Amino acid sequence: MLKIKKGCVVPFPERLKPCYETGPHGFLANVGADQIDAMVRHFLAINDEPFFFILELPQNLRNENPETLHHTFHKEVYYLDGCTRERALSVLDRTGELLIQDGISSFGFGCHGSGDEIMSGKYNVVTVYTSQPQRYREADFFAARGIPEVDRVVTAWDTFDQEHPGQARLWCEEGGRDAYSLPEELKEWGLYLAELREDT
Repeated sequence: MLKIKKGCVVPFPERLKPCYETGPHGFLANVGADQIDAMVRHFLAINDEPFFFILELPQNLRNENPETLHHTFHKEVYYLDGCTRERALSVLDRTGELLIQDGISSFGFGCHGSGDEIMSGKYNVVTVYTSQPQRYREADFFAARGIPEVDRVVTAWDTFDQEHPGQARLWCEEGGRDAYSLPEELKEWGLYLAELREDT
């Protein structure tokens, strides 16, 4: 069974298994909360630097336009560009456990050269964007963690219905540190707000 993030509640967790599928733009996977850190580190190890860090946060509700609130939500997209592998690992050391357990944010790393990206999102869904999927297979990217390939991944989103919705919430560490603390915390390292995007 999949180890669910602490910031997420899934009504039928027994329906979710660690697995991945291959698509036209890379891979889509269910990854246990206890395996996401190792998977991101593996991504950083097998790709060339420089990297960029991505952090996506739902816009604070008090900043949303009340006229569109019931129809459209927005997310703030932050970037930290030009990271060496060492800097990327430092960012992961500093933020990883908080973001892995958080239920509402998404985060990941990308490569400035190839454009490959790994994103960890809500409900344990991890996406790897690449035009060279064979390279990841050769690196045992999923096999090293015992994650099998399937024709179609059943994600938590597939199990929700009107009577059984999922719940995603902000995860706070002891002392009150949460995902919304990170833009200010990483500002000195060069993290910046790149855009406000409609949350689909």
